[in-house]
Amino acid sequence: MAEAKATTIRFSEAVYKGLESVSALTGLPVNSIVVEACIEYLRDNYPDFWLGPTSQRQLMHALRDQVREAMRQRNLDGSRHPSQDNRESE
Repeated sequence: MAEAKATTIRFSEAVYKGLESVSALTGLPVNSIVVEACIEYLRDNYPDFWLGPTSQRQLMHALRDQVREAMRQRNLDGSRHPSQDNRESE
């Protein structure tokens, strides 16, 4: 597996509160949510990145699959996003 690199990202208070809310709803760490967003951004904006070495592609897909599976499992246990409650009350 590729060597892991560390970085520090600073968010505005509003963005971080949003990430914390999503983290609480999904049970995923904020880091996993940020990784998923980064992977999606790279895939959508730099498609050649996804056409790189097979090992790189497999790693990115594996990370994305892990995050999606955790989110799916969290949704199966009955957890709901607050916006769903607002839509149903309309």
